[in-house]
Amino acid sequence: QAYFKAPSGYYYWKIDIESKRGETTSALVDDLRIARAYLAANERFGGVYQQELQAMSDIMLKTDIDKNGNPCDFYDGAANAPADTVSLFYLDVETMDRLCALDKRWAKTTAVAHRILRQMPENDYGFYSPTYSYAKQRYVETDSINMVENLYTAIDAFNAGKNTRLFEKFLQQQVRKGKIYNH
Repeated sequence: QAYFKAPSGYYYWKIDIESKRGETTSALVDDLRIARAYLAANERFGGVYQQELQAMSDIMLKTDIDKNGNPCDFYDGAANAPADTVSLFYLDVETMDRLCALDKRWAKTTAVAHRILRQMPENDYGFYSPTYSYAKQRYVETDSINMVENLYTAIDAFNAGKNTRLFEKFLQQQVRKGKIYNH
């Protein structure tokens, strides 16, 4: 933890091997993974990780969530501000739902994540926009498709209640062909 945690409490998303210094940013997706691990450990070992889980929840709400309750891609410690976008594959609503069950301060953020995932557009093959911009109040398209990110987005969208059959159908067709390409 000494290398991965900023003095203000958030976790760096990356460490420079040579200098052993952290980037000045966090990553919501990584913080949710840490929270998920604390949730699992807390359940498995009878609540002994409750303090760490609460501290993780506190720091995420302070850094990864903007003042409007929106989950954000990252927190920039140098700018002391969260991003104004969120990558859709970062929206692990299963973990957010579990955090919300323990800490009601997650209610608005969890609701926002569910809404963004349920309302996101999909193309003719079921692929999703990679990002949502809060500043522009819209989904942001790109020229390329990242299959891994789309798969995580589809899982999160399904967990949020979105019909993901079109993407599932595409995946099944590709598996039958023997390969799934990342573009």
